[in-house]
Amino acid sequence: FQAEDGIRDSSTSRGLGDVYKRQVDILDMDPIDGVNFYKDSIENIDNIIEINKLKGTFNLVISDIAPNLSGIGAIDIENIFELNQMTVNVAKNYLNSDGIMIMKTFQNNMLKTLRREMEMSFKEVQTFKPMASKKQSGEIYLFGVK
Repeated sequence: FQAEDGIRDSSTSRGLGDVYKRQVDILDMDPIDGVNFYKDSIENIDNIIEINKLKGTFNLVISDIAPNLSGIGAIDIENIFELNQMTVNVAKNYLNSDGIMIMKTFQNNMLKTLRREMEMSFKEVQTFKPMASKKQSGEIYLFGVK
């Protein structure tokens, strides 16, 4: 999970590209200049004080969260859907009024339900599959504008 907010330090700001970047992941990550990393689950994002106080300020939320697959289709689909719902809820709560969300998901029988849920909170919802993605891969992306 990654997010950018538009809050800038005016004394050091270099313009529109100069935003604070935040990343939440349950896995360790090597440090990246300009990125505040929080090792935690997206389920606990409201408990991360530095992020919680920024509700409604993010310009962009990007999620490539995926569960560890069990190989049991019904369980995997439910786990993917649950993570996607959490991501949509985080985006609804943390994006500003014209913020953008990009989320990786997978083609399955819950995709239409997920899109319908997004359409209730986002002005625009698009589904796309990058050309770089393998043809046989079920990986797709949902794009939402609040």
